[in-house]
Amino acid sequence: MRIWVDADACPNVIKEILFRAAERARINLTLVANQPVRTPPSQYIKALQVPPGFDVADNKIVELTEAGDLVITADTAPAHLAGALGVPAWVALKYVPDWRWFLGRADSPWYPSLRLFRQAAPNDWASVFAVMESELRPLISHNP
Repeated sequence: MRIWVDADACPNVIKEILFRAAERARINLTLVANQPVRTPPSQYIKALQVPPGFDVADNKIVELTEAGDLVITADTAPAHLAGALGVPAWVALKYVPDWRWFLGRADSPWYPSLRLFRQAAPNDWASVFAVMESELRPLISHNP
């Protein structure tokens, strides 16, 4: 299993949480972005820089994703791309999300492959990614 992150739309605080989770869980994490992304020295974490352009990073993530991989994003575009292609994706949502994600749901009525993780309070990204990390553990134990 590999985890793909749209790093252009990912706040630094979330990247830090993902870095710690990747190290603890010993899972490959790739951040894809149109600009250079700093990553800590790690055998599990890497960055992939793509050319500038609208949705270039999103498209690269979809292109490289394989069976058993997981896309994590806080951006609507890669969530819709992954969902339309049936690629498993976890979407980190703000306390008051875009209308497309409704309220009080962990699923998407349009995309069965998406899972929605919501902030319990404004700007509470730490709890969103703590839940994601705990939910990753059983998946990782079943994937080489």
